Amino acid sequence: MSEVFHVGDSVSDIPLFEAVGYSIALNANQQAKDKAHTTLDSDSLFEIIVLILASMRRRIVLAESVVLSGQALPGRARASMTSSG
Repeated sequence: MSEVFHVGDSVSDIPLFEAVGYSIALNANQQAKDKAHTTLDSDSLFEIIVLILASMRRRIVLAESVVLSGQALPGRARASMTSSG
């Protein structure tokens, strides 16, 4: 579930907000906003896409940093880099 995104607006969405990797409270009540990773008050669904893409980009950059530093990614084998020169 860590790679799942959820968009919601009310208390009934809170269990999913807590279970997924990234949650967006869209035009939500305060309780939902308090539990979501990000809140958005907008009538444009395109803004959700922008938030999801930004989150994915941050995850890619973080993963690249971990691999380049030689640390193991959670749940994955340690990456190694070798040069063939």
